[in-house]
Amino acid sequence: SLVAAAINVVLTTPIWAVVVNMQMDTQNPPDSWDIAVRKIYTKRGLQGLCAGLIPNLVMIGFPVVQGNLYHALSILVAGALHESDTEALFQQRPYLAGALGAAATMAATTATYPVQVVRNRWQAGLPTTLKESESLTCCALCRTLYLGYCVKMVHAAVTNALVFVFKEQFYAWSVQG
Repeated sequence: SLVAAAINVVLTTPIWAVVVNMQMDTQNPPDSWDIAVRKIYTKRGLQGLCAGLIPNLVMIGFPVVQGNLYHALSILVAGALHESDTEALFQQRPYLAGALGAAATMAATTATYPVQVVRNRWQAGLPTTLKESESLTCCALCRTLYLGYCVKMVHAAVTNALVFVFKEQFYAWSVQG
């Protein structure tokens, strides 16, 4: 599963680099993929097409963090509410799946958001290192790394709350027959 995710990232990173560059080039947007690829390759070489590979590989950890947090929170809440297990918890209180899923997603997003920002900046050919941004204060650097964070958090929390509710309801339905 992690190997498959890594292979997927290695194969699709150049595609995403092209997509990001096509979206960012508002003054002279390329008409097609092949023109965009040539433009990136001419300007930044193979490194431009592989921009964001390392952050994308790091981001493979997002679902691991999210899933483990969700599982741990589910066990803690089941114990606190004196439920026999998490299945009983979600059968009695299905709404908790959404809240716990949102909480796990918020924690995982907070931990990985700077990596996403760096990846996007890399793929767009913008400065990503501290040396390139040395004129920024620590607070300004943090603001830069978390720019757009609130919007991302709302989107991720709401989306994943719905996903976890559906997951638990689907599991309960499939187990009950």
